[in-house]
Amino acid sequence: MVAVQHSAMDDRIYFKEARSLASAGFEVHILTATHDGIPKDMTGKNILAADDLGIMFHAVCLPSSFLNKVLKRVSLGPFYAEMIAKAKAIQADIYVAHEPQSLLIARKASEATGASHLFDSHESLFFKNWKDKRAMSSEMERLPYFIAANSMTAESLAKMNPKASSEVIYNASIIEANTLPSKEELLIIHEGSLPFNRGLELMMDSLVLLKERKVDFNFRIVGTLNGEEKTYFDGMIKKHDLQDFIQVTGWVAYADLAMNLQGGAIGLILNTDTPNNRYGGPANKLFNYIAKGMMVIAVDLPETKRILRQYGAGITLKDRQTSTLADELQNILTDEVTRMEFRRNAVKAQHDLSWETQAKKLVSFYMKIIPD
Repeated sequence: MVAVQHSAMDDRIYFKEARSLASAGFEVHILTATHDGIPKDMTGKNILAADDLGIMFHAVCLPSSFLNKVLKRVSLGPFYAEMIAKAKAIQADIYVAHEPQSLLIARKASEATGASHLFDSHESLFFKNWKDKRAMSSEMERLPYFIAANSMTAESLAKMNPKASSEVIYNASIIEANTLPSKEELLIIHEGSLPFNRGLELMMDSLVLLKERKVDFNFRIVGTLNGEEKTYFDGMIKKHDLQDFIQVTGWVAYADLAMNLQGGAIGLILNTDTPNNRYGGPANKLFNYIAKGMMVIAVDLPETKRILRQYGAGITLKDRQTSTLADELQNILTDEVTRMEFRRNAVKAQHDLSWETQAKKLVSFYMKIIPD
């Protein structure tokens, strides 16, 4: 697995895909780029040995000189040469690129070793970076296989290369499922970081309105706020006296995520209507909420909306107005019958939308590529 823009222990790359493949008997290596050439986890801690499943980690130093940084931007120079050399030395049967900028490395290594290569597209295709756009236009037609995290992305990639074999693998949850949601649980949760483009202002304005209506609620943010967002958030808390209603956990290690979602009844997905938000995902939090037997209240994002409709596991807001979200939250908090029906539907959806199910599809796809 090759990733120049992700951590070696990225949620999807390591915790889901790599560990599932290793458990199925594959020998897995993860090659990444770091400032010092030492593999890192999501916190920046060094990874100095193989893990408990035998997954091996490798890294190449990111360029430090101005010239080599410029060369890297055009996929040239010692950085790309070393990434390709390290990938070739692993002697893999299949090289998996986890972003467009890794496609050249995976292809060059596979050509040199007689292996196959694959693109794992788990983010939006609406790239702002010209390097990503160029990589997609130059590499997609040479790609024999790809995996996409949603059907819209799969359809877009198939138009670029209709000859490639593909599979949709949802970024489903690996956390332990909650199959017995309780009517006593009323906690509202937003999981993940909260920049403005994930609906921070809509969320805060709606919570202020709930307080003004004297609706009893408790809200937990499982994640962090930084910079301007934190300044805004702290100001809203102080201005509207919300400190007794809202808890912020701070950054949570993936292994501790389930514990911090405990007690949640309603999960929010409030991303703003940008191309990246609209056509990426579905967000990891959707699957985490469903795994914990929570109902979901989401804005209109195509893949999220389709899943919620298919499984009856939540509500898609008709618009992004403050009063609309506040009304839905108030109704759900006070309507036990409806709330629990959504939550029971989430429990039913857990089988299809669990990582266990998605991992079987993943392993089966790899077995077709490497039949022996």
